[in-house]
Amino acid sequence: MLQQLLKHLRAELGLGRLVLMMLNTDKTRLEARFAVGLPPTDPLRGLILPLTGNDLFSALLKKHQPLWLDESNRATFLPRLPEAARHALASNDTFISPLQIHGEPLGLLLAQRAEEKPSLGADEFRLFNAMQAVAHEALNPVC
Repeated sequence: MLQQLLKHLRAELGLGRLVLMMLNTDKTRLEARFAVGLPPTDPLRGLILPLTGNDLFSALLKKHQPLWLDESNRATFLPRLPEAARHALASNDTFISPLQIHGEPLGLLLAQRAEEKPSLGADEFRLFNAMQAVAHEALNPVC
């Protein structure tokens, strides 16, 4: 289901790079598990990020809030990114959304537009969040 979400997001929003980062079993790191639109050599494909508790990704997993990382807030958030993610996210606008099952963090979804396309905008962020909400509902069925 998550793979279909990534493919749909890519097609609908013209996003060039989507990566599903999943928590390991002891929740100490995020690992890239599935990617769409990335060449085999892209560093995001094999990304493994240790979580320190003080980094941006740890905070997003706790707050369950999406983030639109762009030019207006990059200087604030970039130093809080795990070292391995700074280069990959340093210049591209990125949507980052936590995924959870029954309130427990599962991972993060990272989405970027292809370099040659215009910057991401508010309409894309709203649609990204709407599609992420559909994924959340599918992961958390009401019994």
